[in-house]
Amino acid sequence: MAEKALSVYFDTNIFGDLLDPSNQIAAQWLNIIKAKTSERCIHVVPSFETLQEILIIPEDKSGFSEQRQKLYREIVDWLYLLKPANELFIDDILSFAQTGKQTIPFVRPDHKMWEYINPIRFGKITLSTKDLISKTADFNRGFVEKVLMRPIFERAKDVRKNIRKSNSDSEMQWMYLWQSGNTAHIMARDFASSLNVLKGCEKQGLDKLLKLPTIRLHIGYILHWWYMRIIHKTTNIKISSTPDSRHAICAGAVGNIVTNDKKLQATIKHIPDHNVNVWSLKEFITRI
Repeated sequence: MAEKALSVYFDTNIFGDLLDPSNQIAAQWLNIIKAKTSERCIHVVPSFETLQEILIIPEDKSGFSEQRQKLYREIVDWLYLLKPANELFIDDILSFAQTGKQTIPFVRPDHKMWEYINPIRFGKITLSTKDLISKTADFNRGFVEKVLMRPIFERAKDVRKNIRKSNSDSEMQWMYLWQSGNTAHIMARDFASSLNVLKGCEKQGLDKLLKLPTIRLHIGYILHWWYMRIIHKTTNIKISSTPDSRHAICAGAVGNIVTNDKKLQATIKHIPDHNVNVWSLKEFITRI
C-alpha cells in the first residue's frame, strides 16, 4: 500500500526563504520540495492567511514579490485550500457541539470563495486579485472580532490570579493554567458560550473540546502571550498582531507546519499536549 501523502502548512516566510539568493542550498531545497509535490508525497496546503501576506508585500525592482506569488502558485495543492482561520476555529467548535469531532478544514469545490482564488491560482492579473486582498482583510477583521477579541481578553485577570495562586516556578505556573477547570478550560467554555453551543460542548466534554488542535493552539497562543507578559515581561499584546495566531490555527487544522520564525516555533512548542509537528525548513527537508 502506498504511503499516505503528508499534508503540510508553510508559513509565509518559507516562500521567501526558498528564493533567498544568499542561501546557497535554497535552490536545492526548492527542487526537493517541487519533486515531492510532483510525486504527491506531500501536499503544501494553501490558505487565505499566506495569500494575504504574499499579495500585500510591495513590489520591488527585483520582482521578488512576483517571484513569491509564482512560486506559491506552483507548489501549493489548491485542492487542499484551507478555510480562513476564523472559520476554521468557529466551525470546529460548532461541529464538536454536534458530533464531538472537528470539521473538514478545506474549502468545498463549489464554494463561492473560488471566484477570488482562481485568478491567483492561474496567474491572472485581474480586479479579482484586489478583491481577494479585500476579502482576506475582511477575514482578518472577522478573526479579531469573533476569535481574538471575544471573549479571551476578558480572561487576562484570571491568568494573573491563577499564576499567583499556583505559588511555584514559572513552568509549573504555565502548566497550572492548563489543569482541568483552570484558565484554558474556562476559555474553551467561553468560546462555546459565545457561539451558543455550550450545552452541546458540555455534553461532548469541554476537556475534549480543548484537545481539538485548532482550539488548543489558538488558546495556547494567547495564553503564551499573557504568560510571557506576566512572567518574563517580554511580550506586548497588540490587537493588530494577529497573523501568527491565525497561522497557529491553520497549523492545528493541518497537523504540520514549516516555519523559520523562531518565535512562532517556540510558542507552538510551548503549548502542552498537542500533536502538531513544527519544523524549520531545514528540518523539513531532512524529514522528507
